[in-house]
Amino acid sequence: MSDEKSDLIAAYFKKETFEKGTLLIQEGKTSRKSYFLESGIIRCYIIYLSGNEVTTRFFSAPDFLNDYLSFFNRTPSEENYELITDCVLYSINYENVQHCFHTIPEFREWGRMLLTLNYVHANKRMISFHKETAQE
Repeated sequence: MSDEKSDLIAAYFKKETFEKGTLLIQEGKTSRKSYFLESGIIRCYIIYLSGNEVTTRFFSAPDFLNDYLSFFNRTPSEENYELITDCVLYSINYENVQHCFHTIPEFREWGRMLLTLNYVHANKRMISFHKETAQE
């Protein structure tokens, strides 16, 4: 990708800093931003029926993260994304993501790759629930 295109895409992202313990995405609220994690660690978890927290994933820099179901379907999240360290992130809102998808082919291809990788991760995890024991 050219520097010009990279600069164009970067202009849509806003640098944000958050403190440890912040709930970046909260169950019951719609995810309005997608993030690039520049530094720090984030834990994704659900509240199980018993009331216990169950960790579903960790994110460490550098990584892209979002509750894609909530973000793209504009529906409340079923997960919580909690910062377990102070974090520096770059965020982009839904409207700008859609604008970039429609106007910047390189962004569209990157988005397709990212969604595919997330689908593969989710599908492998689902299959492992049926084929592996908890110890594996």
